Amino acid sequence: MMIKHRHEKVGASILYGIFIILFQLAGACLGCVLTITAIGITAEKDNKLPAPGSHYITQLCPVNGCNDGGKLIGQAMLVEFMMTFLFVTFVLQIVKHNGAKDMPVNALAIGIGLFTTVQIASGISGGAINPAVGLVQTVFQSMFNAKVYPNAPKTRMVYLPAYMFGPLLGGIFAGLYQRFINEKALAKAEQAKEQEIELTGYQGN
Repeated sequence: MMIKHRHEKVGASILYGIFIILFQLAGACLGCVLTITAIGITAEKDNKLPAPGSHYITQLCPVNGCNDGGKLIGQAMLVEFMMTFLFVTFVLQIVKHNGAKDMPVNALAIGIGLFTTVQIASGISGGAINPAVGLVQTVFQSMFNAKVYPNAPKTRMVYLPAYMFGPLLGGIFAGLYQRFINEKALAKAEQAKEQEIELTGYQGN
């Protein structure tokens, strides 16, 4: 929004962004609670809980697992930051240059970009690339394991800061990069091209 509307609507854009983040986090938490409740109701009805090691739920963990005491939290946060930065920058470039044109192509390109960044990050951090996903998946895993495996280690929440702040900061820095660095570079390149056309009288492709 800040990129699209520039300085005159910066305050409104920041407020809009904060509301989006808060409501996404709230929706993720609500979904987590409802899912845990549904699992509990189903388990009580069937009198059966998933067996340990059955991979009943998708795990969001670094390559060493979630119960290593946070040994890879620095690496995980850095990877989440970098991959989110690259993904958001990619999305902003598509939105800026294509706009509303070729929406199916835009959606396909963004989907491929998300898949690629998640796959790259998954081998190190687990690949959240979204603070809402990082929050709900980490909390969900902790709640699920507390319910199903009460004797399991209680260290899964240690990676929550990496999954929350890595993607959040990556997205913020991507927006700042696009707004204050990349746009200026593109403007200078366009200005240089126009000056060249004026001097030579030739307009290439």
